[in-house]
Amino acid sequence: MNISNYFHTMRNLMEIKRYQNKISLVPRTIAEHKFGYSKISYMLGYWENRLGGALDMSELLQRSILSGTIKAITGDIQNNTLSATPNMRSTLLDTYDKFYDSSYKPLLPLFISENIKSKVLYAKDNSIEGQVLRVASLVNRFLECFDEVSLGNGFKFEKILEDTTEELLSIDSITAKLLLSEMPKSMSYHLSKFKSELKENKRFVYSNLEAKDIFDFDYTFYSYITEIRGLMGVVRYQNIFKHRVRSVAEHQWFVSLVSLFVYYYLDSSEVDLEDLLVRSLFHDDIELYTGDIITGTKNANSDTKQEVLKVESKYYDSIYCNLVPEDLNGYLKSMVLDPKSDSLEGRILSISDIVDTIYESQEEIILGNLENFRNIRHTGLSKLEVYREEFPFLNELIPSEI
Repeated sequence: MNISNYFHTMRNLMEIKRYQNKISLVPRTIAEHKFGYSKISYMLGYWENRLGGALDMSELLQRSILSGTIKAITGDIQNNTLSATPNMRSTLLDTYDKFYDSSYKPLLPLFISENIKSKVLYAKDNSIEGQVLRVASLVNRFLECFDEVSLGNGFKFEKILEDTTEELLSIDSITAKLLLSEMPKSMSYHLSKFKSELKENKRFVYSNLEAKDIFDFDYTFYSYITEIRGLMGVVRYQNIFKHRVRSVAEHQWFVSLVSLFVYYYLDSSEVDLEDLLVRSLFHDDIELYTGDIITGTKNANSDTKQEVLKVESKYYDSIYCNLVPEDLNGYLKSMVLDPKSDSLEGRILSISDIVDTIYESQEEIILGNLENFRNIRHTGLSKLEVYREEFPFLNELIPSEI
């Protein structure tokens, strides 16, 4: 079964804006929100396990990538609308369930659609993974609103900051308490009404956690999750006119989605799913510092390619490594600087990266942007040829040629 209609539908999330009923100075798409959500989920998952939890990271990342993708069909509904009446939220869940069965499920093979429904609709359940996702969702919302308030757009967004903080304070989770305790002053400054609660929260954290854990969290967590949001402002194909501008953040989320579905198609125990999804979510992180270097420029000659690799390594060692806990550095360095290794996971990532390029090109071709994107699409299809023997189902992932 060709699932190109599914991927086309999921790319609607690159069009739907967050906070549609509010003026946003920095508008974000649902896909960019998903990117931030997945990044925060990974870091919170790391801390949950470091502090003694037994979280399944591959399950967490699958849920973070898939949860809420029903909105590609239903559209987004604002949180204040969800909370407007006692029954609105539960009624909407029933509606989502019906739309999943009527519109989402038919886009996928049965062996996939039956296994991912809970991840799409009910990811934030009472499991440890679900609780971490709930916290990640709130942190992501907090950062979106903080961006607006910091730029002077406090009307309405300050109220959301307060409501989000209140929800975080209600969660009995050590990671939720830790992130509130170590919130930077620039953020907590806006939360004076919770001064006593935040002080009590900090007292609990300092009484129950090791000083090194608190220090490492304080030094890295907010630095990473705030800085990496810069990828929402880095655009792809910077030297070519595009009807639909896509950010590197949107690209990384969609590549992660494709990687996940390649994994489902393979149904192989040989694939390390956590490794694959981390590669996919982190593979372009270094572009936060280098920008999106055009492939043709990067590969113009061997000397240029080698120098770009040296620059990337320099940025990792001088800046990026300071954003993540020390014991993650060796692992993440390979995920960021050498994600497309010759491992099975690296090859799947290479495929997923190409598949995203094909969909992005197809969107532009449909809109009449032929001069550059026909060639880009053709090049992408040619690059897939070397993988067809190992991955015979590739034609099921890509759209028919126009």
